[in-house]
Amino acid sequence: MTILQINTSNSVVRAVSKRLLMVLLYFIFAHKLYAQHDVQLHTDRTYYFPGDTVWYKANLIYKGSPDTAVRNLAMAIGRPDKDVLEQQLRPVVGGSTFGQYIIPDDYKDHELYFNLYTKRKEHEPFVSKIGVFQKKEVVSDSRPAVEVLIEGDGILPGLFNNASFQWNVRTGINAILANESGTEVAAFTTDTLGRASVQFRAEKTPLFLRWSHQGTDYEQVLTNSPYGARMRLGQAGDTTLIVIENQSRFRNATLLFIPEPGTTWYKNLHFGIDNMITFPLEELLGGSYSGDFVLEEQDSVLATMRLDRFNPIQPQLSFEQVSFDRFGGNSFDILIPDYNEWNLSVSVHDGLLPSVADNPARYKFAICGRYRYSYPKPGPADSINDAVLSLQGRITMPPKEWEKFWGLRHKRQQRLEKEDKTVKGVSFGYRLLTEADFRYEEVPYDTLGNLLLRDIVFYDTLQTRVVQIDERLKTISHEIEWSFSNFEPVDRMVVPDFEAGTDLSHVYIGKFDPHYYILPSGERAIKEVGIPRKKVDARIQKMQAQFSRGWFDRESVMDIDLLHEGIPGYVFTLEELTEYLKNKYPIIRGLGPLILANNIHDRDKTWTGGDMPLDVTEIVFARVYENYIQHPSGGGAIMYYTSGVNARNKDIGVAKISLSNVAGYSGFHDFHHKKYNRDSLPAYDDRQTLYWNPDVQIKGNVKFPVRFHNNTLSDSYIITVQGVSRTGRTIRFSKRVTKADIDTSLLERKK
Repeated sequence: MTILQINTSNSVVRAVSKRLLMVLLYFIFAHKLYAQHDVQLHTDRTYYFPGDTVWYKANLIYKGSPDTAVRNLAMAIGRPDKDVLEQQLRPVVGGSTFGQYIIPDDYKDHELYFNLYTKRKEHEPFVSKIGVFQKKEVVSDSRPAVEVLIEGDGILPGLFNNASFQWNVRTGINAILANESGTEVAAFTTDTLGRASVQFRAEKTPLFLRWSHQGTDYEQVLTNSPYGARMRLGQAGDTTLIVIENQSRFRNATLLFIPEPGTTWYKNLHFGIDNMITFPLEELLGGSYSGDFVLEEQDSVLATMRLDRFNPIQPQLSFEQVSFDRFGGNSFDILIPDYNEWNLSVSVHDGLLPSVADNPARYKFAICGRYRYSYPKPGPADSINDAVLSLQGRITMPPKEWEKFWGLRHKRQQRLEKEDKTVKGVSFGYRLLTEADFRYEEVPYDTLGNLLLRDIVFYDTLQTRVVQIDERLKTISHEIEWSFSNFEPVDRMVVPDFEAGTDLSHVYIGKFDPHYYILPSGERAIKEVGIPRKKVDARIQKMQAQFSRGWFDRESVMDIDLLHEGIPGYVFTLEELTEYLKNKYPIIRGLGPLILANNIHDRDKTWTGGDMPLDVTEIVFARVYENYIQHPSGGGAIMYYTSGVNARNKDIGVAKISLSNVAGYSGFHDFHHKKYNRDSLPAYDDRQTLYWNPDVQIKGNVKFPVRFHNNTLSDSYIITVQGVSRTGRTIRFSKRVTKADIDTSLLERKK
């Protein structure tokens, strides 16, 4: 760690700075708050079919601003039963990242879950879910759950309390608040979105929230104030007030306010008989719009509150062209009416799918005037250790072997020093699967076995190959442990009750079908069966072109680069290699393959010299065919290709090569925007997502153009705009566009 030193010659400045530093450190280490850590996840739509691609963008917000300290986001995607289907790792730049996930063609569940992890809360993921149509219907296992936000983070007995409730079901909920004896304190009914707010006075606690849903009764205890005091906001005309109520034993307290950035202001308070102090909020803000309030006395925290400026904003859309014709062109502009810089994502999808904004959202804040406030818990400091990831490697062997190895290496080094030479490191080779050839470099290592690699940042999969190249040390058995992600692997999905019970049930009434196209005549045409998506290995492609000839220059079931297969040391002969491959890849055994070499068909030929390989070190490549033309019973074949007797790393040996595939950052795909020429149109287009752009960087009051073509099914579409400004303002906007908007677009063009 590099420590920068600042010299100050002024003793007065030094004394004042020391006093201020003590105040700041006392607050930071004693009463640091968990600031609100928000995740805004925008998927191109909320409902999908099996085989669809989910396009998404995640915005990370911390203390009301884009979270630029987070550099990595880990995502787990899985089923309602908590089975994990895929794990992704995304780089975060400027507080946001985006990517995609392909839903399996054979996915059978009606919902799909996402868990998002960052170093802010590595063990408390953000959770979201989408609907997946099965036979054009999503059926949710709706189980009611409720989130409660109580002003002050808990009930204070004998005073009026304000509480907000959010259920995850949209049906009307009739609920009551009652004490232990059953006396009713308040009664209320939710709105059509499952929300309700109520003011009540409780003389005794605890209080219980009781409600019924579809004949089942539920009960939940409400929390008391953890400190015996609370802070909230109130309004008197145009003035926003901070209201502090104190039922603790302390009559004197100090109110600290830490705005952004972190200068601390404080106010000494004395509570009278009524236990309440009220004064204008602006007295403490000092021109700031956000920060943390802490009420404390004698090293005890009495109350906390997080404050943010609440200033909702909506984008303005101006339509240039609206068309619901088949392949019709559409265009509109987006303008944000302020002067911030904005990081947005924009999607347009078929109007027969529900809007993203239709889903219930949890209460996270209370709102008063121009401000919103919440109640974070005391917690650790703001700083996190998160950096752009790179490849890490370590040589491993049993401790006694490592001690022996290092002793031999030390003696070897002493001898070489007399010749002005040094012990070599390891030969490190690496390539992306899209590259045909390895790149090599010599890499040193430390006394713990850590490879001293330069920073290697990569996407998808990196194939690595390590060989000990020092002649006297290469024979010692070892393994290489590789790593890239610094997140723990996720074994099970996190599925909270609120998300699990959220009802996404919906019946799709549109014309899209995952298996058929709807032709203009109304007839159905079977969709082409897509080729399974698999990564193309450029090295395999190169070896196919180099070795395969004649009948064997065709699609195979499997291609094996034996030079980098990592063949065990006990495999020496062709027969042993074949048996090893049959055990490792059961599909080969099932083919009952003939064993061939070097593009020669005649299996009865007497092999001599280097034709039929006798030793595994002669073989570099193998191709497996499902139906071999000369197999007497219609089975398959294994074609081995050689590079000459003992041409394969004879001075290293098979067992001394360590080959691994290491997963890096998840790869990005491009969303393909259809562009049509009226002179050459296809028969159909049933895209459900018409437009997706996750990287819209614009300034306020500057128009951003959106252009796309309609499909052949839709007579409406839904525009969704989400994002965050540099100052932390957020947008979550959705608009349905129908044929009625065509006249509007014509009017705007005339203007």
